[in-house]
Amino acid sequence: MSDKTEDILYQAHKEGLREEVIATSQSLDGAKHWYTYGDKIEEAYNIVKSKKKKKLDHKDFYLENGKMVLTEEYHIKRGSCCGGGCKHCPFWPQYVKLNKELRSDIYNNNETPN
Repeated sequence: MSDKTEDILYQAHKEGLREEVIATSQSLDGAKHWYTYGDKIEEAYNIVKSKKKKKLDHKDFYLENGKMVLTEEYHIKRGSCCGGGCKHCPFWPQYVKLNKELRSDIYNNNETPN
């Protein structure tokens, strides 16, 4: 486990979020062993923190086979691609981290979401 992963998990533990961060990390990448996927731990921590600041709306995700699946609407609100290969990635090209260009079938003529 990397130092960065340990630091994130320690911070999550201090905030009472450790178990939720681990579960979210497993949901993000389907990992059976969360400790081998440090890059997903940081993303999971950020998701859990943002949920605590503002609860996710029912339009933001659904559960499929016990895993959280983020919706296209959530990704559009997020504003950029996470690069995680998400099922409902609205960006083009897909799965390019920090890409902000929406697919043309979603927003034609460079319209921006409200």
